[in-house]
Amino acid sequence: MVWFRQDLRLGDNPALTYAAKQGPVLPVYCVSWQAADPWAPGRAAAWWLARSLAGLAKDLAALGAPLFFLEGDPREALVRLAVECRVTEVVWNRLHEPFARRLEAEVAARLAREGITVRDFPGALLFEPAEHLTRAGKAFTQFGAFWRSCLAASQPEAPLPVPGRLVATEYRGRDEVWPGIVGRRPSVASAEGTPLDLVWEERAVPIVVDAMPWEPGEAGATRRLERFLAEGLEGYARGRDFPAEEAVSRLSPHLHFGEISPRQVWWAVVQAGLVGHRPTTSRSGLPADDAPFEGAGPAGSVKKTAGATGHTDGVAAFLRQLGWREFAHYLLHHFPSTPTDPFRSEFARFPWVQDDQALAAWQQGLTGFPLVDAGMRQLSVEGWMHNRVRMVVASFLTKDLLIPWQVGAAWFWEHLVDADLANNTLGWQWTAGCGPDAAPYFRIYNPELQAKRFDPDGSYVRRWLDNVRGGEGGGHGSVRPIVDHALARARALAAFRGVRGR
Repeated sequence: MVWFRQDLRLGDNPALTYAAKQGPVLPVYCVSWQAADPWAPGRAAAWWLARSLAGLAKDLAALGAPLFFLEGDPREALVRLAVECRVTEVVWNRLHEPFARRLEAEVAARLAREGITVRDFPGALLFEPAEHLTRAGKAFTQFGAFWRSCLAASQPEAPLPVPGRLVATEYRGRDEVWPGIVGRRPSVASAEGTPLDLVWEERAVPIVVDAMPWEPGEAGATRRLERFLAEGLEGYARGRDFPAEEAVSRLSPHLHFGEISPRQVWWAVVQAGLVGHRPTTSRSGLPADDAPFEGAGPAGSVKKTAGATGHTDGVAAFLRQLGWREFAHYLLHHFPSTPTDPFRSEFARFPWVQDDQALAAWQQGLTGFPLVDAGMRQLSVEGWMHNRVRMVVASFLTKDLLIPWQVGAAWFWEHLVDADLANNTLGWQWTAGCGPDAAPYFRIYNPELQAKRFDPDGSYVRRWLDNVRGGEGGGHGSVRPIVDHALARARALAAFRGVRGR
């Protein structure tokens, strides 16, 4: 049995590759939103997941092994199916979210009691978190030291090919309804769709994602990567901070759901660099000081990054962003309380404000700051937001409005197609100033200056605000600012100093 979760692909799938070599295979996906998973997908991610699973089911069926869907607690449903089908071994690719690790341990223990062997594989990251520690045996909390440790150890392993023809396991379960599995026995995906459609009717509230031609699934991930290599990689270091440009990869949802592996992306980018992309220079002439939301983070200057790796600017800058994704998952592995608690304990005393009216204005894109409002509009339409703008809207919420970062993280979780617990947590804590290797507390983004620097002709703002504000130049002057940024900045600095001075 192969237990699929955030590895919805055939290529470079260590668990599937191993299982294919052993004999008959039973691929399984278990929906457990009401059971063991406290971080169920938000509605945007659920929209993506439903379509990704449909693609995976089709691909597995083409190889000869249909995908089984279970609904319920994996500790019950998965184990029962394994027993019913007389499975001898259950395999999966390990995850690093705290709830996923606990679930893996509990499922493994129950399978062991049934005499079923369990085997897990590294398949979600380039480097395993437990293998990189300081000389004192502790977890790294600074990105630079962590990434140097990873790169000094070895290059990421080469990705695995898609397995050949699979031999399906014969289903030997009872015909009656299974108790504890939401009133139905395991279902097999069909050409008409997945048996999860009814589940998604409740979870995936209709959202608008048509503005961006997303293509969930492994084939879509491959095409997205190929397009980025051909059109975006060479200019990535120069254009990645400018939201109006198509300079970023938009691979984040594909990576989150495991439709493509970080090893596949790493080696494709390295190979593209070897073919000969020309070096580029930073358009702004400034260090890239952005934070991790899509698995991206403070990249240092392009010159420094390129020199450290020997790659061209675009390749070096992008590989470093993969490094920030690794760091986010590394931190979540070693500090599992960070999705809810600040990494810096002194921030537990921070005087956050509850302001429902200001929060609603932020959520609806009605703050009166065009770049902030454009970003929130993009989020509501595409289920995605450019990384530079994510930082600006996060800084505005936590520093201009003093609303807790957890509130913003929860809103992102519900509305992002690429909602990833590790990336989302590190991104919000970094911007709020309470995370490891975080932005200094006194870095408070000025939304107007950010717009002038990174959207100088206003094209990004116009794209997202003209159609909802009557074409009035992106809403400039049509919505009054809900705060005075200078006064809000002074208030935030006073609050930060009070916390740090205690």
